[in-house]
Amino acid sequence: MKYTPLDGASKESNRVVGVGGHRGNERTVGTIDLTHPRIGEAIVAEVRTERVVEQMPGHPDDLVISSIFDSNSEHWGPGGSGVATSLAGMARPRTPKGRARRVHELLALEYPEAICELDHETPFQLLIATILSAQATDVGVNKVTPGLFARFPDAESLAEADLDEVEQLISSLGLFRNKAKNIVSCAQQLLDRHDGEVPGPMKDLVALAGVGRKTANVVRSVALGLPGLPVDTHVLRLSRLLGLTDETDPVKVETALNPMVPAAERGEFSLRMILHGRRVCIARRPLCGECSLASFCPSVR
Repeated sequence: MKYTPLDGASKESNRVVGVGGHRGNERTVGTIDLTHPRIGEAIVAEVRTERVVEQMPGHPDDLVISSIFDSNSEHWGPGGSGVATSLAGMARPRTPKGRARRVHELLALEYPEAICELDHETPFQLLIATILSAQATDVGVNKVTPGLFARFPDAESLAEADLDEVEQLISSLGLFRNKAKNIVSCAQQLLDRHDGEVPGPMKDLVALAGVGRKTANVVRSVALGLPGLPVDTHVLRLSRLLGLTDETDPVKVETALNPMVPAAERGEFSLRMILHGRRVCIARRPLCGECSLASFCPSVR
């Protein structure tokens, strides 16, 4: 979502009030820091959602606001009228759920296109690519899958594959022999149990060779349009740094985060956390000075 400064909004200390996207009778408004180096020349420092009940004649941004949603208190409160008021007084989120909501809002601005970086054309190809991605980079997986999928594009063909040939096609990946066994077995199981199609239920996915909850959640959220919050090393690390949970087990982290994020948005939340972990909140050298979450992150340096 791109925030645009509101016409007529006052500029104080290099900040102006801006409006982002509209959803029905709701719109998202934030205070834009014009000096921030990320997102072009501006970044939203505080965010709220407003319910709009009336548009004032002659000014598309002069609205009567019926109520305001505070990400910290997580409640709708009374609104006002006129051009959107300053958000400088909005409190820092104090609860894990409040912080998760603010993280979700701000990362959606920074990474509006939350796209899985594993190349694939079908749910089957994403399933196989995600199995291969264990202890490997997406870049490395994307180098081997074109040849693999050209030779074995679906479950039927991979189920009949010669194991030595599969190993050779993915030999640049770590643990390639074990992965070759897993993806061939997975294809065979898809044929035997699901007519060659990728199933949606979690219990069916995790019963496949090489598939754990993270892989299952990737497939569910990216390829099948189902709720799923993959917890990889970046999501695990950032969730603790941001004070969203103290858990260290990926399954427990997923269980803790799920109630904090709308079901339909869990996959995008995970993808954006992963991107932020790779690009800004880097494990050994976090760029806190460039981080859009620094204003409320309890681990900021």
